[in-house]
Amino acid sequence: MAPAHSEEPEQSQRRGAPSRHPEVEHGLAELVRVMDNAAQALFVSRVADMRFTYVNNAACELTGYDEAELLDLEPQHLDTRGRESGGVAWHTEHAASTRTTVVRRKDGVDIPVEITSGVPSSSPGGDPQVMFLVADITQRLRDQESITRSAEELRIAEERDRIARDLHDTVIQRLFAAGMDLQVTARAVVDNDDGIETRIENAIDEIDASIADIRAAISTTLSASAAPPDLSAAICAIVDESAATLGFAPIVEIAIDEDNPPPAVIVDQALPTLREALSNVIRHAAASEVVVTVTCDGRDYFEMSITDDGIGFASGDKSRSRIRGRGIANMSARAAGLGGTCSIERAGSCGTTIVWQAPLKRRWS
Repeated sequence: MAPAHSEEPEQSQRRGAPSRHPEVEHGLAELVRVMDNAAQALFVSRVADMRFTYVNNAACELTGYDEAELLDLEPQHLDTRGRESGGVAWHTEHAASTRTTVVRRKDGVDIPVEITSGVPSSSPGGDPQVMFLVADITQRLRDQESITRSAEELRIAEERDRIARDLHDTVIQRLFAAGMDLQVTARAVVDNDDGIETRIENAIDEIDASIADIRAAISTTLSASAAPPDLSAAICAIVDESAATLGFAPIVEIAIDEDNPPPAVIVDQALPTLREALSNVIRHAAASEVVVTVTCDGRDYFEMSITDDGIGFASGDKSRSRIRGRGIANMSARAAGLGGTCSIERAGSCGTTIVWQAPLKRRWS
């Protein structure tokens, strides 16, 4: 203990004050023992001049100074950040407080610390003093930095995956359709089709739109709070795009509660899924009829199904190209990311039905 503590009983006796009760003396001795051996660094300072009057063993280990050296110092000698900024984190207030600063050890090493100050108090006839608990937060800061870095790496990885899906589900499919249109145009050259100029212009427009989509996919991120587009109009637009390549117009059945439309985060995933599903029909199904059904009652689920009467797949056989590849994986990933499902089923004796669902009750942030 500091001299100020050890001299107090002797001074009290000289003033004629009664000596402390043995139980009080025992309690004080036990308190000092606990403080001396506490794992956390403890400092006690006089409020008047802020000189340390007591330090424990952990304080000496933290700073590299011995007890005598610390008792000859003031907090500002240790507070590196406080000296540089003109303020000191070792303040005395009427309420407990916690601050962070940097303590410079005797060997010159700076250590980030968290300082918790108590409320100034004093014994009868004594000087007001305040206790500081000082914790080394080096490892805590390292952990926080590691967590922040890992979270950022995960965010970047998820964003890259999202961009890859968007590029595949929107841009690549549109380029695929444009390529098919150019193939038809190439055949029309031989047949002297009068509509060749219009076909070429349309193909160029699609390619230009694809370039714009690539730029948007790279420079923007999804926003769950963004207002959703007119879903019915967007669905019809995607279906109309596929009609020219299919050679017929798909049937569209939409049942949506206009007062409780699905959130934007679902719409943002449903539209690329519809485009991908129709692209699969175009490439693999050899279908003569396609039915797109979208339902959303605003209470439980958003559900979208795409049914065709094409070649389908054998029962239990899902290895063929019709249902293989990144397209199907993307549709499933989009549903799973929303807590939903994506299933592929046989449609009667032939054909295929893709059912894509997402729950409406999930909390979106």
